[in-house]
Amino acid sequence: MQKNSFNLDDIISCLNKYPKSLVKYLEHLVLDRRIEKEKYHTHLAVLYLEEVLRLKAVAIGDCEKLTEMRTKLQSLLQKSELYRIHFILDKISSTDLHMEFAILYGKLEEHDKALHILVHELKDFTAAEDYCVWSSESKDLLYRQKLFHMLLSIYLNPGKSDSELVMAAVDLLNNHAAEFDAALVLQLVPDSWSVQLLSPFLMGAMRESVHTTRMTRIALGLAEAENVIYKHDKVKQRGNPIVLSNGRVCQVCQSPFCEPAFVRHPNGGVVHTHCASNRLLNSNMIHHLSSPSSRT
Repeated sequence: MQKNSFNLDDIISCLNKYPKSLVKYLEHLVLDRRIEKEKYHTHLAVLYLEEVLRLKAVAIGDCEKLTEMRTKLQSLLQKSELYRIHFILDKISSTDLHMEFAILYGKLEEHDKALHILVHELKDFTAAEDYCVWSSESKDLLYRQKLFHMLLSIYLNPGKSDSELVMAAVDLLNNHAAEFDAALVLQLVPDSWSVQLLSPFLMGAMRESVHTTRMTRIALGLAEAENVIYKHDKVKQRGNPIVLSNGRVCQVCQSPFCEPAFVRHPNGGVVHTHCASNRLLNSNMIHHLSSPSSRT
């Protein structure tokens, strides 16, 4: 029985004459079936980009369609880890697709370039904050703090005396207090800033500090309790103490104990260590002599 099979690359080659169908098929492979192949992800990104550039050039009135396509392109660039980043960067190098530039620079870990675009080219401060959040997903707290401090430094750049940037910096601190190291922030902010201006940030930082202190104390308390339980179990495993009175004698040789070392049998009897060794040796010899293999 012959089994019908279709090669994905052959299907794509056949669909090259039908651009809309090709996009739908690549979307099916990449977004629905989640096939992890670089060429499919890159191909779909290129088709999205080409459609965006076409709409920007000829369909000035169709803003809704252009917005939809840019949203698709940005979503793919942001979520996929498989497309060729430098290849797409080269494709948009002569365009004004600033948001796409920022996403691609973020993928390359060039966060300063990405944030500079969002702040100075687009002046989209909300997008800059969102960028710090999604770029640090699945990262640790220090990584996220690094991005937020980088954004704050861009806002407070001494060469950019812009009141809009100052207000953006204040909003950033007051809305994301938990993402900052308060000690570093106080070194960055201008001396002219009033305490009242930063009161939400300072209160949030204090709450975070108190929370961290409490969690540390709880962790230490749990560790101490665990240590006490461990010590209790260890003592319990040792069993009750055995007291050797002056009149107690060895069960083997019936002599008193002159040294503190002794052996305790499961039945509770105590013997000298040398008596226990001799008894074990004799037992092994008797077993050996009585076994069939030792007889001739």
